[in-house]
Amino acid sequence: MRRARTSLHVGFALLALVLLGLVTFVTQGRAQEDQSVLASLISRVLSTPTTRVSIGSVEGALSSDATVHDIAISDRDGVWLRLDRARLVWRRTALLLRRLEIDQLQIGKLEILRRPVPSEEPVAGEDQPIIPELPVKVEVKAFSRQELALGEPVFGEVLRASASGTAKLGAPAEGLSLRLDAIRLDSPGTFATRLDYVPQTNVLDLKLALDEPAGGFLSKLARLPNEPPVKLDLSGTGTLDSFAANLVFDAGPTVGAKGSAQLRREGEGRRLGLDLAARVAGLLPAPVAPVFPGTTQLNGDMSFTDEGRVDLTALSVVSQIARLDAKGTYGADESLDFDVQARAVPTSAGTTKAGAAEIRKLVFDGKVTGLATRPKIDAKLALEDARLPEGKLDKLDATFTADPTGVVSDQNTRIRLAADIAARGLSLSDAALARAIGDRFDLTLRGDTDLSGNGHYDTFTAHTPSVEVSFAGDLGRSRLHGHMEARAPDLSRFGEIAGIALSGRSDITLDLDGSLRRGRVNAVIDARSTNLRTGIVKLDPLLGTSPRLRGTLRKMPFGRYEAEALHLTGAHLSADVGGFVVPLDANLTAQIDLPDLARADNRLT
Repeated sequence: MRRARTSLHVGFALLALVLLGLVTFVTQGRAQEDQSVLASLISRVLSTPTTRVSIGSVEGALSSDATVHDIAISDRDGVWLRLDRARLVWRRTALLLRRLEIDQLQIGKLEILRRPVPSEEPVAGEDQPIIPELPVKVEVKAFSRQELALGEPVFGEVLRASASGTAKLGAPAEGLSLRLDAIRLDSPGTFATRLDYVPQTNVLDLKLALDEPAGGFLSKLARLPNEPPVKLDLSGTGTLDSFAANLVFDAGPTVGAKGSAQLRREGEGRRLGLDLAARVAGLLPAPVAPVFPGTTQLNGDMSFTDEGRVDLTALSVVSQIARLDAKGTYGADESLDFDVQARAVPTSAGTTKAGAAEIRKLVFDGKVTGLATRPKIDAKLALEDARLPEGKLDKLDATFTADPTGVVSDQNTRIRLAADIAARGLSLSDAALARAIGDRFDLTLRGDTDLSGNGHYDTFTAHTPSVEVSFAGDLGRSRLHGHMEARAPDLSRFGEIAGIALSGRSDITLDLDGSLRRGRVNAVIDARSTNLRTGIVKLDPLLGTSPRLRGTLRKMPFGRYEAEALHLTGAHLSADVGGFVVPLDANLTAQIDLPDLARADNRLT
C-alpha cells in the first residue's frame, strides 16, 4: 500500500515540479532554453540510473500562459506515468509581492499505470535542493484536472476521476483556503473538501464529504466486509484553542461512527475529547469481532503539548459484551509506547453471551513500541470455552509479532513476521467436517513481508490430527511462488466428506506459481498413496494400493480449470488427461490403458 501511495505522490509532485520549473525559468530569464531547463529540472528530481523523463513540447508565453505537452516517466520496465497536457496561466508581477498567483492551472489526463520499479542506485544529486526557493504564498484561483487514471497495479483497482478547485496556501499567519471537488468517471462516487482559516480571528472551518456506492474504491481499498456503500460527513468550526467537530461515517452494518470531538487549550498544550457511537466489528480480527456486535461507545481523552508530545490518557470502545482500551505516549522524539487491551465482559455467571454465542474468557493484549518510523508490534490472544453455532472450542492461544527491518517509509524495508496459534478441544457442529479436521489445530508462521502484503515465508505450517501442511516461498495478492507439502496419514477421516469408504495414506507435493489477485495459479502436482482403498469395487483392483498422480493443474479467471499432462498410474491402469473445464462447458481428452480388463471385472477379457 505504501508503494501505491508513493506512486500517487510522485505523480502529483511531477505536476508541481512542472509548474515550479516554469516559474524558475521565467524568474531566471532563460527565454531560449525552455524545454531543456524543464527536462533537466524534472529529470534531476525524479530520475534514477534506470529512470527516463521525457517532455514533448512547451508552448506559449512562459511569463503569462504556458502549456507543457506529453510528459512521460519510464523505468526499466517501461512507462509508468503519462501526462498529456498541463497549462499554467499566471501573473509574473505578483512575484514582486512574494506571491505566486495562478489564474488557471489545467491538468489534462494524468495516467499512473503502475507502481514505479524501485531504484537500486542512489538518486543522482540527492544532496542538492529538490526545488529552488519560491515565494512563500501560493494562490491558485482555478484548478482543474480532466482525468486521473490509476492502473490496477497501483491500488489493486482501476480508478478514473476528475477534480476541480481553488487553493490559497502559505504561512498559516496569512490565512489558508482550500476547495476541492472530485468525481469518479468510471462509476458513481464524489468527494468534496472545504478548509478555511482566518488568522485575524483564529477561526478554522472544515468540511469533508465522501459518498460512494457499494463496491466503491474506498471499500475495496480498506477491504471492508462485503464492500458496502461508504458515506462520510465531517464538519467542524471554531478556533484552534476551542474547536468542535461532528462526524457521521457509514460503511455497512459492521463499520461506522457518529459523534463529536472537542479540542481546547490547556496550559502549554491542547486536549482532545472524543464521544462517538461506533460500529467496529468489521475492522477487528476474526477471533475478536464477534464480541463487538452492533453499536459500541467510543470515548477518548488525549493531550498534545506544544513541543510535539502526545499522551493518550484513555481510549475505550465498549459494547454490551466486550471492552477495548488503549493508552500510551508518542514522544517529541517520535518514540512510541502504546498498549491495547480487549476483554470480554461477563453477562451471566462469569460467561459472556451474545445471541447463540457464548464465551467464558477472551483476553487480547497488544503493544506498540519503538519509533514511529519503525514501530514494533507484539500481540497475544487467549480464548477459553467458546460456544458458537459452528461448534465449540475449549482453548485457543495465539501470539503475533511484526518487526520492521528499517524505516517503514523506505520501499526496501521488510517486516519480519512471527505467529503461533494453538487450538485445543475443537468440536465442529458438522460431524463429517469435525472428523476430517480433528479436535486440535496448530499453526506456525515465520517470514517477512513488504507493506503491500507480498511476503516471503521460510516456515508456514499447519497441523491437525488428520493432516500436516507446510509451505515455503512467496505468498501475497500479486505473487504466489513456492513449494507445498501435505501429508494425510489416515484417509479414512475424509471418507464421509468424499462420500466413499476411503482408507490408507496420501502424500502430496505442489509447486505453485501465479497471482491470487489475477486469479491465475499454476500447480505442478505429485501425489502418492500407500495402502489406498476407495471402497469402489471396480476401481480398487485397477488402482492397487500405491497409485500416483503427476502433472500440471491450472486455476484461471472466470472459473476455468485446466489440466496439462496429468498422468495417473496404478497397478493395472494408466491414464493421461488434458483439457479444460468451465462452469458451463468442458473439453477434456483422456487416454486410458487397461492391459487386463479382467482386473476390473472377471467377466471381461
